[in-house]
Amino acid sequence: MRGSHCPVLVADYLIAKSGGRLTPLQVIKLVYVAHGYSLALLGKPLAGETIEAWRYGPVVPSVYHSAKKYGGSPIRELLYSGISVDDRDGVEGAKKFFASTIPKEQRDILDGVLEGYGNFTGPELIDITHKEGPWKKYYKPRAMRQKIPDDAIKEHYSEVIKNGRT
Repeated sequence: MRGSHCPVLVADYLIAKSGGRLTPLQVIKLVYVAHGYSLALLGKPLAGETIEAWRYGPVVPSVYHSAKKYGGSPIRELLYSGISVDDRDGVEGAKKFFASTIPKEQRDILDGVLEGYGNFTGPELIDITHKEGPWKKYYKPRAMRQKIPDDAIKEHYSEVIKNGRT
């Protein structure tokens, strides 16, 4: 997909920018939300992977599988490289890599999502992604790997922007 990136690297961007304060649930939902805003504002995907409708909302599977070992605790290392968030030089190097890999317009979206949604807890983000939007339409209890099309995500986040709501 043109304009899309490895979802785990997108998650690492958020982890690095937050200083390692985000839990797996927060990161999973924030990657989804940023993907939606990128589709709506730029017309291009952020996460280069299909979003799926799981019991607890929209999920990017590779981010879930990379982050699940942290349970409900904050993620204290970058998922792709294993660099500790306490390793200043390593995190600065990663940030330079993100700057060379993720276009500024998409980094701006990630920064905006982190600012606007980053203080919500994981359960609050579940509520936000459940209350309306494409998850409701595509989630089927006991069904596996229910895909949420980018067109449906784009349409939802275009409405969010138009109506000024989360």
